[in-house]
Amino acid sequence: LGGVRSPRLEAEVLLKKAAGMEREENVFSPHFRDAILGSKEMFWEYLSRRRNNEPLSYITKTKDFYNNTFHVTPSTLIPRPETELLVDVSLSLLPKDTATNNTSVLELGVGSGCVIISILNEREVVGIGVDTSQGALGVTRENGERI
Repeated sequence: LGGVRSPRLEAEVLLKKAAGMEREENVFSPHFRDAILGSKEMFWEYLSRRRNNEPLSYITKTKDFYNNTFHVTPSTLIPRPETELLVDVSLSLLPKDTATNNTSVLELGVGSGCVIISILNEREVVGIGVDTSQGALGVTRENGERI
């Protein structure tokens, strides 16, 4: 995986994805030997996609953001770590007791929904997410129902 900052880590993530393993499971455990051996073709496909510079999050279809794991697709941008600062700033501007003051939050270009969903998880506010992409809205809806 030339040009990748953490090739061993990314290869392990892709192997676990191919084998249907959870993140915390050990790929070297004898318990998962058959799953790993049975997933070689999928693993090589994932490696090929990554070698072609496809983002890891699009291959795994997930991205961690603000203590949750969000589903992402090419219809959405991949949440960046610094975007969590936007959630922090938004939360600092919202009153902590929002249940009685009818506070609303609007996000334009909602993408995966990571920003508005993270805010809604922290405050009792009405949230409205808007996007021109039906694919992005579908991902937001899925993330909102799951998270």
